[in-house]
Amino acid sequence: MADFLTIGIPVWNDPESIVRSITSIVHSTAWVERKPSERELIVCVNGINNNKDETLAVVRRLSKVTPQLRVISTKAKGQNVASNFIAKKSNPRSKIIFFCDADVLVKRNTIQRVVSALKTREGVKFAGAMVTPATALVPEKNRSSFKSYFLKRHKERVKTRGDFISGAGWAVDREFFLNNPLPPTSKIANDLYINTKFKGKIVLVHNAELFYLLPSPKDRLFQKARYLVQEKAQGLKKQAQKSSGVRVKLTPKERRGFIINKAIDKLAKGLVTVNPRIGWMNLSSTKLKTRRR
Repeated sequence: MADFLTIGIPVWNDPESIVRSITSIVHSTAWVERKPSERELIVCVNGINNNKDETLAVVRRLSKVTPQLRVISTKAKGQNVASNFIAKKSNPRSKIIFFCDADVLVKRNTIQRVVSALKTREGVKFAGAMVTPATALVPEKNRSSFKSYFLKRHKERVKTRGDFISGAGWAVDREFFLNNPLPPTSKIANDLYINTKFKGKIVLVHNAELFYLLPSPKDRLFQKARYLVQEKAQGLKKQAQKSSGVRVKLTPKERRGFIINKAIDKLAKGLVTVNPRIGWMNLSSTKLKTRRR
């Protein structure tokens, strides 16, 4: 008999991505190999003002055809608040909660491998999936220079970061999390908080992969502004560890993406100086702006 498992997704204003994410989860090994009585998927739609919220409506429709999908909502806004709320509403039988963003695609064995690592590693309270830009699934010739550079940067960071887990996909001991919830503010990012406060209690599971959508350069600008405010709130100089000093060789295409990203970083610093809230004011979802047709 498998242990009861809770999977939680905090979401705000992302009615399109959440459908893809839920679909990948209900086809995962961790889900299909458990009996209905041994699993639950909780989606917390946060920051809503009324029952006409589009994301809330989409998830409620999905719950009618997806057994064990529970929909909860809160007027409070923020990924941390929503994650804490999911934990409080989770089934007491659950020993582990796997959290993921609303815009990720989970590979079939990812959740099961992360959960297994958390259960078998002594002293570990958090386990993270290997989060990879979805650009890796696109042929190189079809990638923009900006996304080509981001993929190269990701691969290099994986080599130097050690057990740094991403907020896009991670699991936690339920009881520990209820006693040590995330700060109820958007100014402190969940992954930065976990990796700094609980260092030594986390593990990155390299053979458990999930994919996330990269933002456009415009959305990256406001995302970077948000990161700068979050890092300052935690007293951190940089989110990632510095590399070993070895220069990474870039192709001409990747070099163009590097130049674009440097310009974005510089502009983001200027925007934050003028208005620290600009990173939240101009993004319509936690990671990616919703595309309107």
